[in-house]
Amino acid sequence: MAPYNSVKPRLSLSDKTKVDYHDSANWPIQMVNFITRSFNKSSQLNLSADKAAKFENELKELVNMAISQEKVMVNNWDIQTLPSLETSSNGGKLELVCNTLQNTSNILNKTNKLSHTTGSPQPLKKSKKNNKTPATKKTDESDSVLSSDYKKQLRGQRFERELSANVSDFSEDTEIRDLNTPLVGTNTNLEKHYLRLTSEPKPETVRPLNILKKSFKMLNEKYIKDSANYGYLCDQLRSLRQDLTVQHIRNEFTIRVYEFNCKVSIDFDDMGEFNRCQSQLKFLYRIFDKNNPSMYDFLAYTVLYYILTNNNFEAFQLKLYLIEKELSNKSEHSWTGNSLLVFSFQFTRKQTIFEIISVLYIR
Repeated sequence: MAPYNSVKPRLSLSDKTKVDYHDSANWPIQMVNFITRSFNKSSQLNLSADKAAKFENELKELVNMAISQEKVMVNNWDIQTLPSLETSSNGGKLELVCNTLQNTSNILNKTNKLSHTTGSPQPLKKSKKNNKTPATKKTDESDSVLSSDYKKQLRGQRFERELSANVSDFSEDTEIRDLNTPLVGTNTNLEKHYLRLTSEPKPETVRPLNILKKSFKMLNEKYIKDSANYGYLCDQLRSLRQDLTVQHIRNEFTIRVYEFNCKVSIDFDDMGEFNRCQSQLKFLYRIFDKNNPSMYDFLAYTVLYYILTNNNFEAFQLKLYLIEKELSNKSEHSWTGNSLLVFSFQFTRKQTIFEIISVLYIR
C-alpha cells in the first residue's frame, strides 16, 4: 500500500498570489502619478514647515489606508485629493475617493427606493377634492404643506439626476486621460518663467527632455560662475521641474535636477524650497533604489532638516528604512563621512544646523 501523502487544503478558490503593496515597486502608475502631483502642488503652494509636515502625514496615511483596505487598484487616483492641499479653509476629511463615491451611490439608491415606495405626491387630485367644499383656512394650510413637500421631492430628484450626471461625466473624462499617452512638449526655449498651471498643459508651452537637459546645463554653468541671482535660478528650476512632472519624466536626469535644486536652496538658505525638493528626491530614491554615492549625502541633509524642524519621527523612519534595505552592505560609499556624522552627532544649537548642511555639501 502506497504511503499516505498529506496535502495542505486550499483555503481559497483563487490561486492568485496576493500583491504586497507595502513595496512601492508594486504601486500602479496612477497611484505614483497622484503622489507626484501632490508633491508638485505642495511645492506650488509654498507650504510652511508645519503644513508641509501635515501634508506628508496625510499622504502617508492615505497610502496606508488604501493598502489596509485593499483598495490600491480600486481607488481612482486621478481624482483623489488631500485636505491639506485644498485652497479652502476646511479641506474636509481625509478619505479615499472610491469610498466617497460609494457613499454617494448608497445615498442615491436609498433616494430611489424611497421614491418608489412613497410614490409621487398628487396635489392636483387633492385640489379637485377640495373644490367640492367651501375653502377654509385649514384646507389652505393643508394644500400649502402638501405643495411644499412636493417641491422638496422634486428638488431631491433634480439633485439626484445632476449628481449622477456629474459623477458619470467626471469618471468618463478620467478614463480617457488614463488611456492617453504622456504629454510630449515641443517648446524649444532654454529659459521659461514658472507659471502655476490652471488648466491642462499644452505641448507648445512645455519643453521636451532634450531641451530640458540643455536648460539644466545652462543653469549649472550660471550657478558655478555666479552669473545669476537666486530669484532667477529658483524660477527657472521650478519651471524645469514642472515640465518634467507634466510629461511624467522620472529617471536619472530627474534625480540630478532635484539634487541640484537642493544644493542651490542650501547655498541660499531657502529651507522651504529645500524641503519641497528633498521630499520628492526621497520618493525618487525609493522608486529607483539606486546606490549612487550622492544619495547618502542628500538623505543625510534630509535627516538634518528633520532635526531642525523637530521631526524626529521622520528622521528615525528614514534610518529604519535604510537599515531594512541593508544599504550599508551594498555600497562602498554607504553611510560614511557626511551620513555617519548625521546619525552620530547630537545637535544642541538648532539654529546652526542649516549652516552645517551648507558646510557638508561640496559645491
